[in-house]
Amino acid sequence: TRGFKTILKEFNIKIVFKANNTIQNLIGGAKDMIPELNCSGIYEVKCGNCECLYIGQTRRKIVDRFKEHLSHVKFQHPEKSSIAEHVLDNDHSVNVNNIKLVKKINDIRLLNAYESIFIYKNLGDNLLNLDRGPISNSCLFSVLPR
Repeated sequence: TRGFKTILKEFNIKIVFKANNTIQNLIGGAKDMIPELNCSGIYEVKCGNCECLYIGQTRRKIVDRFKEHLSHVKFQHPEKSSIAEHVLDNDHSVNVNNIKLVKKINDIRLLNAYESIFIYKNLGDNLLNLDRGPISNSCLFSVLPR
């Protein structure tokens, strides 16, 4: 690169070299990271006793949506939540350690598509979802790897 500088100098072009190790790069941005469960997007809840899992979406904080699932268990409303149905029917359990953010999504227009994709990728006996998601019959799913 120093040789390149010499060549360009002949054409009266000046080059300035800049180091990549700036203070900004070393310490990172000033933004605080938002904990995963305080985000909106696609989430996965795994049963604490078996291999079953549930894929869901929410515009709100994932932890708030999960509390609703727990409320359906507590008040014995299996018809309101596939998670509640599984927990109550099988005497299993779930807690906050069983939740995982699968995909953070801020654009709510994308929630249905991503939920359907993740449900499709996890189709099988272990999936607790009663349906295949909001966009269930798309021919595009046939080209997705599972």
